[in-house]
Amino acid sequence: MRSTPCSSPCTAPVICAPPGTGGRWPRARSTQAGVKAAEFRPEKVRLTTSQRIALRGLLGKLGIAAKSGEEEARAPEFLGALEALAGRAGGAAPLPPVPDTAALDEHKRLAGPEQLAEIHARKDALERWIEEWTALADRADARMPGWRLAVALRRHAEGLAVVGDAGADIDAVAAHRSLLADTDQVGPVVATLAAGLREALADKHRELAGAVEAACATLAGDATWSRLDPPQQDEIRRRLGLHAPLPLTVATDDDLLRTLDARPLAAWRSEIDAVDARVGRALQEAAERIDANAPPAGGEPADGPGPPTPPRTTTVHVRRGTLPDEAAVREWLQEQEERLRDAVRHGPVIVR
Repeated sequence: MRSTPCSSPCTAPVICAPPGTGGRWPRARSTQAGVKAAEFRPEKVRLTTSQRIALRGLLGKLGIAAKSGEEEARAPEFLGALEALAGRAGGAAPLPPVPDTAALDEHKRLAGPEQLAEIHARKDALERWIEEWTALADRADARMPGWRLAVALRRHAEGLAVVGDAGADIDAVAAHRSLLADTDQVGPVVATLAAGLREALADKHRELAGAVEAACATLAGDATWSRLDPPQQDEIRRRLGLHAPLPLTVATDDDLLRTLDARPLAAWRSEIDAVDARVGRALQEAAERIDANAPPAGGEPADGPGPPTPPRTTTVHVRRGTLPDEAAVREWLQEQEERLRDAVRHGPVIVR
């Protein structure tokens, strides 16, 4: 088949139908595979000057300074600071639970102007969170030291009557996680515990001072002890802890806790009970020093006869036990009397 030239002149190029088609173009088949996927992009968000000014003010509430044009770069820092603030506004008991920050995740998934627009859209809620969470965080910073002090003082007060009600109050604050309640529930507990512990410490201090005073009086009236020079006596007393206790440092609650940490109430009791045993050790050491400086028995100084050699001091340990009746008491006294009489024939006796 021949192609027939077009009878009307035209300036556009002519493309003839393929051979065997009767001069007609075949109809194109539309297939889904031939359609290219389309990508739709939202129109770019543009923030007004007033919106950017408002955003810079919002960032400033968390101490984040942003100059004009820096809002996008500082927005992630703002969201991170807000999440950190929420972490300070709660925690483990006795603090309330940490505020829910799931809503901030929506902001974090965005970026650039879209993120700024989302932050601006929730500006009122964000400002409210900043105010509430800042108040809770500041309250937590102020009250947590008091809570730790209350727990520590309670530990030192175990066994005292004052710990009953105070301990119940501490347990209630922990159970209800009410440390950050509008009313401070821990301050009065600390005051109660501190007062009871100061009184108990003062009693122990007076008791120890009295025991040491009585011990020093016992030493002063002992014949063996009196043969030592005063410097020797002072050295033995100091080494054995037979000296008046230093004044208590309990002016503040922190001072009170440091004093108790250095020597708990139980240690004061042990210190008081140890005074009698230290008197015995002091007398024993005094006797040993005197005996060590005495010339050998039967010997005389090189320059001639001098004062007689003092007899050596011995220590007698009395038998301890329970005496159930008068007969047992008489038996015990007779036993100890015989031992002491036998020992004193050879010199002074220290009874332990």
